[in-house]
Amino acid sequence: MVHLTTLTLGLGLVASSWLSVSAFNPNTDTNLVTYWGQKYASNLRSGNQNRQKPLGEYCQTSDGEDIIVLAFLHVFNSAARGLPRMDLSNQCLPTSLFPGTSLLHCPDTGAGVKMCQSKGKAIILSLGGAAGAYGFSDDSEARDFAHTIWNLFLGGSSATRPLDDAILDGVDLDIEGGLTAGYPAFIAELRSLFAADTRKKYYITAAPQCPFPDAYLGATLQAAWIDMVFVQYYNNYCGTQAYGSFNFNFDQWDTWAKTTSINKNVKVYLGVPASQTAANAGYVTIDRLRQIIDDVRCKYSSFGGVMMWDTSQAYANFDSTGTQYSIAASRQLKRSRNEVCGGSEISPVPAPIPPTVPIPIPAPAPLPVPAPPSPPPTPAQPSVGVPPPVPPPVPSPAPPSAPPSVPASPQPNDFVCPVDGKDCQPPAPGEMVCDGVKYATCLNGKWLLQPCAPGTHCTPHGCDFINGPIKTCQELQEEANMRMKAMDIKDVVDGMKSTSDRFMDSTRGNYLSFDEDAMDDMGDGLTNDSGPQATFHAPADANATKDGSIDMKDSQPFLIDFMELDAGQEFISFTIDPEDVTTRPFRTQVRIRTNGDAISPFWRVSFYVKPGEIVHSTSRGKFRQRGLKVLVTSDHTQEAEQSMVVRFVVEGIATKRDTDDIDDGQDESEESTLPDPAYARFITKRLEGQKS
Repeated sequence: MVHLTTLTLGLGLVASSWLSVSAFNPNTDTNLVTYWGQKYASNLRSGNQNRQKPLGEYCQTSDGEDIIVLAFLHVFNSAARGLPRMDLSNQCLPTSLFPGTSLLHCPDTGAGVKMCQSKGKAIILSLGGAAGAYGFSDDSEARDFAHTIWNLFLGGSSATRPLDDAILDGVDLDIEGGLTAGYPAFIAELRSLFAADTRKKYYITAAPQCPFPDAYLGATLQAAWIDMVFVQYYNNYCGTQAYGSFNFNFDQWDTWAKTTSINKNVKVYLGVPASQTAANAGYVTIDRLRQIIDDVRCKYSSFGGVMMWDTSQAYANFDSTGTQYSIAASRQLKRSRNEVCGGSEISPVPAPIPPTVPIPIPAPAPLPVPAPPSPPPTPAQPSVGVPPPVPPPVPSPAPPSAPPSVPASPQPNDFVCPVDGKDCQPPAPGEMVCDGVKYATCLNGKWLLQPCAPGTHCTPHGCDFINGPIKTCQELQEEANMRMKAMDIKDVVDGMKSTSDRFMDSTRGNYLSFDEDAMDDMGDGLTNDSGPQATFHAPADANATKDGSIDMKDSQPFLIDFMELDAGQEFISFTIDPEDVTTRPFRTQVRIRTNGDAISPFWRVSFYVKPGEIVHSTSRGKFRQRGLKVLVTSDHTQEAEQSMVVRFVVEGIATKRDTDDIDDGQDESEESTLPDPAYARFITKRLEGQKS
């Protein structure tokens, strides 16, 4: 156990090392959450006034956050031996390490945690994020890591506690890439540790993207007890910029919370950017945010409050009255529900006690369309006020067993084409089966096909925004079989690794690529002195080819998508001629996420723009355009050591079509201007220590 002490903080407050004098109430609809640790405001603006301040300085008033999430613990995986790694930007320098480790020691932040807790705020640690390398290979690894987190940050003990004797209030999962296995087991193991500690209440939260179900957390949200979800309504088609249209899908998350979530009292938060520069898309003015808050709060009983990315930007963004963005939102949330919505206030309900032993029940009947995936086994609800027994560690909830007559589960290299009502075997945990458009759920040994949210398509891990041609399951099966045959021949010829590591199943065929067929094409002509350069200069110890470019033959599959952004003059970096009626500006977000190993600082992506489009600039790396093909290459000096997501904005000028020449009957405003992900290619250098 942690040695219990008290200390006097610099602000004159006495705080216990483990007791949080908490006024935080997870069951209300008035909470504000911000993420702290990545100094976004000071990254984007000059001057010390916008720097990220120490944690305690954001807890000086009660008129602000109810939860602050520390971001991030960004490296934890089987390849990263030893302790995990954390990054808090300017608030804990990389020189502050425990001897012989890569783990930060941040005593000042630990003191800030206790001060904030003394003000009634909950402080939670976020695992994951866009930069880093993380994931579990199996449940056993996940359960072991739960004990590591418990001992380093929660109620356990260790000689290498980054925040000293400060005990955090829980763990957040911001999983944006990598493998999806193990997280339900990780949560279940943490729950068993929580149940044994009577000193305080702990929480587990998650931060999925708004497309439902989330591509990386979808299966976990169906299988584990979650207290709160901070849904990211930004950098996605369904963000707050889409409020008022069918793309804004809080109703889907509300339905999940009340019907298929294991915790039927889970709270859903509206996640927004805290300033115009905090995200590529999704920012709205505070006046607009007030309207959205009131509307969502009154319509959906699962609404828990607002989440903002990030703290520093929220405090550097002022409205016309001089009020900070986060403070204005907090005041809006704290208004009486009776005043906002009319009628009576929500009666306070005792918080349910999360079970530690799931008890399977029969599978439910098929859900109405549209509907989220079917629920996993529902645990029994202990009586309120009666602590549940502390069981031994338990594995992730397993899917229901199929009837004996159902054929054996397919091997990883087998192709599955689900047919509604036909026999099935539940897929592996964390995997989703698609028919090319819809996602399939195995219920009582039969496939149930259900549509994704509007504008999304089925991916191996959930519904996601994929702008590309959709093929039938049979077409994809034929393509996969052809790829398998080609790979078998290649293995025989050159003795390469088995095809199992290279297999690309049907649901990946539309938008994932291995890029080996594009290597020669992409490497051609990149050293021309004219125009922006996209040349790779490998480090001295890199595995380089004879021409100096990086050997990327073992690239992983990646999810690539494009999203159209507002191209008004206030957003673009070049001046628009208002008299020019023949051209228009465009801004496109490019997002690449990994389904396997982390992305190294050395990467490049190619895609094809539409006829008449000329790229002017990119917010990340260097670019070159040849005809319709655009190649963007990273500047490795500006990249994170390891990333799970690459996101940047391409902007330029497009020639308007002459409507007199159009004979297809299609209005130009309805024609997609986005690149086709089916023809996009992404490659990255394999990091040292990653599996080949």
